[in-house]
Amino acid sequence: MATSTFKGILNHTDSNPLKDPCLRMNLFWTLCLTLSAVFVGYDSALFNSLQALPSFPELATDSNLLGIVGAVYSLAGIYTPFFAGWLADKYGRKVPIIAGMIGLCFSPAVMAYAKSLGVLILGRWLLGTSTFLCMNICVALLVEIAHPRFRPIAAAVYLCGYYLGSIICSLVTLGTYLHFPDSPWSWKTPTLVQIALPIILLPAYAMMPGSPRWLVAQGRIEDAKALFAKIHANGHLDDPLVAFELQETVEAITAEKKASSFSALFKSKANRWRAGILLTVGGGSSFTGSSVVTYYFTSISNLFFALLGALMVERMGRRGLWLTSTGTMLVFMTIVTALSATFVKTGSAAVGGATVAFLFLFFAGYDVGFTSLAYAYAAEILPYTLRTTGLAFQNAAGCIGLFFSLWVNPVALAHIGWKYYLVFIACLVLIFTIQWFYFPETKGLTLEEVAIRFEGAEGDLSGVDPGVIRAQYQEDKVEKDHVEDPVKVETGFVPASAEA
Repeated sequence: MATSTFKGILNHTDSNPLKDPCLRMNLFWTLCLTLSAVFVGYDSALFNSLQALPSFPELATDSNLLGIVGAVYSLAGIYTPFFAGWLADKYGRKVPIIAGMIGLCFSPAVMAYAKSLGVLILGRWLLGTSTFLCMNICVALLVEIAHPRFRPIAAAVYLCGYYLGSIICSLVTLGTYLHFPDSPWSWKTPTLVQIALPIILLPAYAMMPGSPRWLVAQGRIEDAKALFAKIHANGHLDDPLVAFELQETVEAITAEKKASSFSALFKSKANRWRAGILLTVGGGSSFTGSSVVTYYFTSISNLFFALLGALMVERMGRRGLWLTSTGTMLVFMTIVTALSATFVKTGSAAVGGATVAFLFLFFAGYDVGFTSLAYAYAAEILPYTLRTTGLAFQNAAGCIGLFFSLWVNPVALAHIGWKYYLVFIACLVLIFTIQWFYFPETKGLTLEEVAIRFEGAEGDLSGVDPGVIRAQYQEDKVEKDHVEDPVKVETGFVPASAEA
């Protein structure tokens, strides 16, 4: 059996992931979880596309009511993730994921066969509830089962699937419109196409391994060890990396004291620090100016720059990408504001063209950081017991910010025009400052070591510097068939099946 190392720790996997059966399967599971973002991107683009079709407005003559159809989807994103987080922490990560996928299999049909606006709104609400029931949990499970060698890039690629879904939706909608432009099926077909992906993914999610960290939280240490070995070491229970991951996980989760309630996000200095980051990323993304600029560009360019950011996450580090992203947006938003003011005065076509070019560069800055890191960074900085709750908090902040933008941006632009861009410049300065002082680097750290970086300030984990656990582990002898529980948790549990 080929072996490799991770951070100097021996691991029973091949250095080439494609040659190793365990890593190939691990990559397959992470790909399946990433595809959940494709569905979100498809549906987000769908409603805007449908409104452009002649046959779609037949269900509504009131534009305000039609707006409710679109808004009810995002409304579900404010409260559903909290319920999903509770389900995931109590019954396992896969429960809300599978429940959400089942809902996604029938809610598009409710929309497609709606005979009234009320039923259409109901279908849209069911779709949003089902989507947000599984979306955040897919991110949490992804970072918890991905092999540490490629976890950072896998997590960063997650939201790139959003733009892929948008592209697919645009192509499907265009195709149906060209074939039967005046038929209701021009909008019903792309709506029903949404069912395909959940049907494909549902069996994969049912067979997917659960989270070994969830097993540790339930006191099932031996089961967690067996699962770590299965997904990270080709089943070798005596694998040094498995022993290291298990030791870190048990120590971290025990120290967290199972504080998983929403209020726990604000009870300690470390968690308030995390909550501030989540609020900056989730809510702040709506105040960068991207919600205005997004109408100018296609998802193809978005996908390119988002993937570029994801591939650079280990080279530049998280702080480097965040600061580059926000700094780029700040520079080009300032230029766009000056050009917009000039265009209003002169009406110059050259100035207008330059404005569009700099808007393109602005959005490139957004994609390399805010798209690639929004969920990946949040999932990394949150400890196990707050991971689903924290992701729900960030998602809710983002949805509230989006609601604000949808209502305020058109009104503000109509009344004060280019001067409204000054608000975005001020917000970008604030976001950049927060990132500079409060966004820690997590490059090269395991999930548990990231937790130590936050908790060390309070001494919850004895103020241990990241890497100390790793150094201590490397000095210890790991017995072949046994891993000593570092916190002496006596479970008396006989190894059984992994998380359902």
